[in-house]
Amino acid sequence: MGYVADHLAKKGGKNISLMPHGFCPVRFPKKTSLSPQPAVDWEVVCVASNYRVRNPFSYLYQRKLARIREVQKLWRRYGKRFALFGKGWEGFPGWRGPLPYENQGDIFRSSRVVVGGHPGGGMDYYLSDREFIAMASGTPFVEYWTPRINTIFQDENHWYLYRDEAGMIQKIDRILEDSAGTFNSMAKSTEAYVRAKHSNYHRLKEMLRIAQKFSAARAAGEKYKPILEFFLPQVNWATEEKFALRGWESQCWKNINKICPCL
Repeated sequence: MGYVADHLAKKGGKNISLMPHGFCPVRFPKKTSLSPQPAVDWEVVCVASNYRVRNPFSYLYQRKLARIREVQKLWRRYGKRFALFGKGWEGFPGWRGPLPYENQGDIFRSSRVVVGGHPGGGMDYYLSDREFIAMASGTPFVEYWTPRINTIFQDENHWYLYRDEAGMIQKIDRILEDSAGTFNSMAKSTEAYVRAKHSNYHRLKEMLRIAQKFSAARAAGEKYKPILEFFLPQVNWATEEKFALRGWESQCWKNINKICPCL
């Protein structure tokens, strides 16, 4: 969303709606306490590719550099307790090689802390599917702040957001130093919340609901603007809709039986 959605609307785009990623419940099913865990020697894990960007003036290049700095900081801080998975990290300490997509859940569960890594975008609500996969694993998750993502998950409850490298280390240290298991308990509650609301199945249901209501409103000659259900329950939709929707305000239709009230 953000400037991307604004650009689409400026060019004539209509009925634009935020629809975040989710996780696949088939490839990432819920594991029981009896599920076998791999024997590993790491505590902090990051799954993120070092993507190739040739233009040094692009924002993607700057974000690539930020991701590299974070990886280097994690290795300096945690050494062999840190494991890095993904493509493009040849020669970096802590790198354990590429990771098959469907193995992410097992790797996340094998760690005490999951670090999201600096994201590839800074637009409103910017998330990949990895955040949902990580939080559905039941392991505490530390992630970089991007605008408005705290309306989908709650900071210091579902996940732990940082804005710079020092903040990242501070969040991870707090979790590693927790001897009471508070963060693990919260992560299990987060897993239940994500599995109840944020799978690809839930996204499909919401898209179908919106399409059905849109079609019914159009047939009746009525205006329609969706209310998105994946936000936190405490989010004020009257405030949030201006960030999550574009191009719905002037939509109305006529039919032979009813005159559109906005004409």
